[in-house]
This record gives sequence, C-alpha cells and structure tokens, in this order.
Amino acid sequence: MTGIAADLTSLSRTSALVDEAAGRLTAAPGGGTPAHFPVPGAARFLTAFTTARQRQHSCALGLSRYYSDAGAALTGLNRSLTSHEDAAARRFDRSPGDAA
Repeated sequence: MTGIAADLTSLSRTSALVDEAAGRLTAAPGGGTPAHFPVPGAARFLTAFTTARQRQHSCALGLSRYYSDAGAALTGLNRSLTSHEDAAARRFDRSPGDAA
C-alpha cells in the first residue's frame, strides 16, 4: 500500500510538549522590592537590569504565544487526521455489497 500515514501518537506527544513549553515561558518576573546596595551605580544597574528582565519577559511571552498557537495547530491537525483516517478506515471496511 502506498501513501503517507500520520504518526498520531507522536503528534499528540509533540502537541503536549509544545503546550508545556508555552506554559513555562509565561512565568512573569518576580515581584517584591529589589534590594538596594550601598555601591556606586547600583541603582542604575538595578534599573537597567529590571528593564532588561521586563523586556526578556515580554519576548518570552511572545515566544510562549507562538508555542501555544503551534500547540493548538498541532492539536487541530491531530483531530483532522484522526477524523480523516477513521473515515477512510470505515470506507475500506465496507463490503462491496454495502450501501453507501
């Protein structure tokens, strides 16, 4: 038999891994009051570091949305392939005398 058969188990597993990665990427920067040290330039450093962390979080959130969308797309593809393969199997299982 020629053709392409989808590995639905692998597709489901990949979809779950993508969803898990998206969940981990949505972690927000930690709350609380930043520590202040009696070191020259520490306040500027902390401000720059906080700004960088917020930008990093924003980028990670965008990446998590990408992975979340990819997970949703893979889940939809899995459902479509399963439905298509089930329908094809039902058609192949019919005997020649069965009504359509």
